[in-house]
Amino acid sequence: MKTLDQIMLSVRTDKASKYHNYTPVYEYYFKPLRHKEIVLLELGIGNIESENREGESLKGWMEYFENGSCYAIDNSLVNVGRTPRSFLCDQTDKEGLENLIKGFGNPDIIIDDASHIQKNTMKSFQILFPLLKSGGFYCIEDTVTAYWPDWGGHHRTFHYTNEPPLTIMSLMFDLCHFINLKRQETFNPPKKTTISDWIKEIDSIHFHHSQIIIRKK
Repeated sequence: MKTLDQIMLSVRTDKASKYHNYTPVYEYYFKPLRHKEIVLLELGIGNIESENREGESLKGWMEYFENGSCYAIDNSLVNVGRTPRSFLCDQTDKEGLENLIKGFGNPDIIIDDASHIQKNTMKSFQILFPLLKSGGFYCIEDTVTAYWPDWGGHHRTFHYTNEPPLTIMSLMFDLCHFINLKRQETFNPPKKTTISDWIKEIDSIHFHHSQIIIRKK
């Protein structure tokens, strides 16, 4: 049986070891789900004409999760038109995303490989994480863009103010603090600290090189 990396290399996606090497991390988390009837949603299809052929990853997921249902969204009609099980939808379109998920069911896995623009990445997470199944994984790729100005990033991602976070990394740092404060009634917390209900559903956040895996309770 092929490993996830062998599959992704065969379809020439940049998730594989020849490029970003995200596949070993995904295999670690996803292997127990491989033969189950899961639902996977990937944000972003990519440009098939690029050197790395980013748009082929959905084919790889369909092969890996042979009993699963795998889908993708993109805001380019060209990308959607050449990719199976894909839909035209912007990653920040709350109504559109919610309607799609009503159609194919709440995902067990969501992978954000879309624009990598910080405000878009944060918006997608805030829309979709509440729709993730219990025990599911929300995955964000290419988080190094949080440090790149052209993607809305900044070299100072640390966030210690009351202003909204500017990058996905600063948002994740905040969420780490919230996870530690979830039992705040026991430890005499700051009175002004409030935690949204959907944040309370985060079980854990795992940081890997340019890759974040968030698990839902």
